[in-house]
Amino acid sequence: MSRKEHPFVWYYNKNLHFAELINGWLFRGRDRLTADDISDSDRRILTRKGRNQYKDRFPQELTEYVTDYRIHVLDICHTSDERLEEFPPDIRTMFLFIKYKDDPDTLMKKLSNAEDVCRDTCEAIVDMVGERRLKKVMPQEEGAKVCMCKAIDILIKDGEKRGELRGFERGTAQERKNTELQRKNAEQQRKRAEKAEARIRELERMLKL
Repeated sequence: MSRKEHPFVWYYNKNLHFAELINGWLFRGRDRLTADDISDSDRRILTRKGRNQYKDRFPQELTEYVTDYRIHVLDICHTSDERLEEFPPDIRTMFLFIKYKDDPDTLMKKLSNAEDVCRDTCEAIVDMVGERRLKKVMPQEEGAKVCMCKAIDILIKDGEKRGELRGFERGTAQERKNTELQRKNAEQQRKRAEKAEARIRELERMLKL
């Protein structure tokens, strides 16, 4: 399936990843399924745009003939970290990236000892969370492993550089503000001195009279 599809669709279209997902979700990390156990009919990926059931598409008078099955939803962002730890390394790393994409400090801590992941897992993470910096550690060979510890180091160093840049920018802005304040103070002092001098000259003129 093309990478143009939704990241979850093209990623879990691969039997190995789908088997790992099921092992983590239904069997709590036990290796019950392999890639050979998965067929095309097993995979049914629903994104947010496809959450409605079939009865939403039928006229009201026909809904009684449509079975309303229960749907079990894996809500990554509201699943405990302990539960996510039960998934295989690739799936676990991806889920943690998704859950903590807006909390980089926590993400770095959670992945400090992360295991290597498949290249296509890293590609899926890039597509899902928009973390383009991960491309720096992605090998060109299909099926190669990505060192997540090296990836985390890059993210940390890049974050430090950004922090230093923001600190420099804030410092530069403060310096400009201080310089402007000093200029205004000097101007005020000059005007007060001119007024005082003018007042003295006026008093001297009055005394001569």
